Amino acid sequence: MEKYKAKPYYIESIQGTTPLYNGSSALTAALYIEKFSKSQSTQKKKRSRKPNIIHEKIVKKVKDMVEIFPKPILNKTHKLLEKLSTDKQITLLPYHFSKSLNKDKLSQKLIVSLGIANLCGWLAYKIYDDILDNEGNPELLPVATFYSRKVVEIYEKIFTGKYKEIYRKIMDDMDLANAWERLNTHNKIPNYKSYNVLAEKSLPHCLGPLALLITTSNYSDVKNTIKF
Repeated sequence: MEKYKAKPYYIESIQGTTPLYNGSSALTAALYIEKFSKSQSTQKKKRSRKPNIIHEKIVKKVKDMVEIFPKPILNKTHKLLEKLSTDKQITLLPYHFSKSLNKDKLSQKLIVSLGIANLCGWLAYKIYDDILDNEGNPELLPVATFYSRKVVEIYEKIFTGKYKEIYRKIMDDMDLANAWERLNTHNKIPNYKSYNVLAEKSLPHCLGPLALLITTSNYSDVKNTIKF
């Protein structure tokens, strides 16, 4: 208790008109602990709200992007966006991955941008995939194209130089996987062999984390991550 010196925290008695203050090292320690606990609780609440704030910001920006489209298409897009954005893993994958990196604080602007790219990519993918399966709405094709362009705009600013080949390979593999699925799974029992084709369809989902690795690691680390 030597660290916490006794301080006059309360009035023990009054002699005449003079108050006599008292305190103890134990009381000082207890008050410091209470103050620290409240501070930790406040910081924890702020941290717990942060992912939701980032998620809401991403969803709003993605929603606002398509306000240029006619209302009938816009309404269908909003329904799809609401359905996909319920799963916060799509919007917050870059945020959660950034927390696993033992690096200095990463730009929130970058994390939001990568979350936007991931959500735009999933929206475009969902529209294209449903149409390829003869279950989608062709009216949403312009929206899928629009969101695809937004994905390219964001990632091509990050995957530059020697990293460009990584980005293009991942996107090419996704397109080829979709083509294979269309030719080999409709009206027949598919033979997925090693199941690589299923992974290649979804691999663009990892572009956000890869983009964060590019900003914090070297080229070989990024390549090894993809091989893994």
